[in-house]
Amino acid sequence: AGRRDLTLDGYPVHGPGYYWTLAQDTEAVIIYMPIADDVSARDVVFECRDWKLKFGVVPEKGELVIDDRPIYKVDVEESYFLIDKGEYGEKCAVVWLYKAKKNQDWYAYDRFSAPSERFLLEGEKMRAKLVHKVTHKCFMDIEVEEEKAGQIVLGLWGELCPKTVENFRCLCTGEKGVSKDTGEPLHYKGT
Repeated sequence: AGRRDLTLDGYPVHGPGYYWTLAQDTEAVIIYMPIADDVSARDVVFECRDWKLKFGVVPEKGELVIDDRPIYKVDVEESYFLIDKGEYGEKCAVVWLYKAKKNQDWYAYDRFSAPSERFLLEGEKMRAKLVHKVTHKCFMDIEVEEEKAGQIVLGLWGELCPKTVENFRCLCTGEKGVSKDTGEPLHYKGT
């Protein structure tokens, strides 16, 4: 088998907190999770079992960024993580996720497929299909030069990004009041 020069060109950022690409020998997928300077290997959470992948950092240092099912079966004995530099020179926890069988085709990871069809995890595939339900609705009353221009109703996907939805919802309701640190209002009213 000939070696292909694979790069991140054309690859999307795949999920909040990580990105991935094929190894040059195409026998593994490399997952990069940028981490802070004070994160060490003992702070990394890595669990790889048949049809289950967990990857992130302990709660004191961040969060779990992957808790999902890989699309293809992986070799759980060969797969591992290490602390290294990412494709852009940043400090990362890096997972080498090896194929269960070396001659196995991983079409969904191939750079020659359209970027919209490249998925490592079932969750990535689901997010691309946009099959999420609206869990909260917020509205904003719009004024232009002090005249009412209408109302915008926003549907929020709380299952996809729960922290973002909760933060945005609170900014819309104003229920958090003002910042204890800065005294600034924690809402959109009057902006």
